[in-house]
Amino acid sequence: MYSIGAGIFGLGTPELIIILVIALVIFGPKQLPKLGKMFGSTMKEVQAGVAEATKELDDKEDTKEAPAKEGAAGCVSCGAEVDPGSKFCNECGAEQTKAEAGCVSCGAEIAPDTKFCNECGAEQKKADA
Repeated sequence: MYSIGAGIFGLGTPELIIILVIALVIFGPKQLPKLGKMFGSTMKEVQAGVAEATKELDDKEDTKEAPAKEGAAGCVSCGAEVDPGSKFCNECGAEQTKAEAGCVSCGAEIAPDTKFCNECGAEQKKADA
């Protein structure tokens, strides 16, 4: 006996032989090699498409930002991780401007007298005037 699902597409040897005999009768011995070549090239294209899509998904997962360090903020232009005191982004060079009523860490909008940010929890240290 043969095991179920052991061959190509879950077909065993007897099923494959029956399919080949039917294809031979329908298409003839001259057309069968051409059909096999077409089937093989189609399978290669499908496999290449699946591999490319998988690579793109893996690349998207790799480019997702890792969780930001505590106290680090995102660049106002590109979103890259920027240290709280930085005036410029190390990735894109954009100047880091903060709104007067914004979190010193993440830039979220907060009330001027707030001690901690509701978004990131960073303590809001005020500059002495």
